[in-house]
Amino acid sequence: MRGIQIQNWARATIGRVLLFLTLLAVGLPQPGAAQAVRTNPGFAANSVPRNDDGSSDEVPIGFLVNFFGQTFSTTYVNNNGNITFGDSLGTFTPAGLTGSPLRIIAPFWADVDTRGEASSLVTYGLDTVGGRRAFGVNWVNVGYYNQHDDKHNSFQLVLIERLDIGPGNFDIEFNYDRIEWETGDASGGRGGLGGGLRRRPATRTAAASRKTRSKSSARVSTESFSTRIAAVCGTAG
Repeated sequence: MRGIQIQNWARATIGRVLLFLTLLAVGLPQPGAAQAVRTNPGFAANSVPRNDDGSSDEVPIGFLVNFFGQTFSTTYVNNNGNITFGDSLGTFTPAGLTGSPLRIIAPFWADVDTRGEASSLVTYGLDTVGGRRAFGVNWVNVGYYNQHDDKHNSFQLVLIERLDIGPGNFDIEFNYDRIEWETGDASGGRGGLGGGLRRRPATRTAAASRKTRSKSSARVSTESFSTRIAAVCGTAG
């Protein structure tokens, strides 16, 4: 009789252990399932057509953002790895952010060129993150100038409304999945690497000068690492 009781206890214990292990496995992230870039469908709802140095039209953010004392409800999505407030920006070689004539948020300011056949388009749109309204921009699998698509960068910008801590407050999230190139040909780069910050006009490379003369900065009409840059960007003054 005692032997039967021990067998029943053993079966029950093994059953509980197996159930625990099954539940634990289901709750754990599966290998290869992690995504450095958020895959919200709304962030891919709109796209900037294939271009170099172009931008979207003025587009709604979906909520108010107080960005260093100024409140905005719209922005411009620029092909070159940034968004700006008040107007578009076609500058292709990065400079210090304080040197920009516009208020700018730049996860990766560089010479993105989506004209290459293997390059994806820049996409953007509205969605939610954690139940909060969000505006996201995807530069996923994008090439570099001049129409190069042998290397691709994948990064993302997400603005997340934070009304819970004050009007106009919002989070800035930079997400990086893959960075294979850093500069375009007109910024002193070779094969997507090298180069540097924007030079003064008198010392620009010949390639940069040719590009400036031949390209228009007019905006285009629209048809595994994460960093939270700031919890609160709304400030007075």
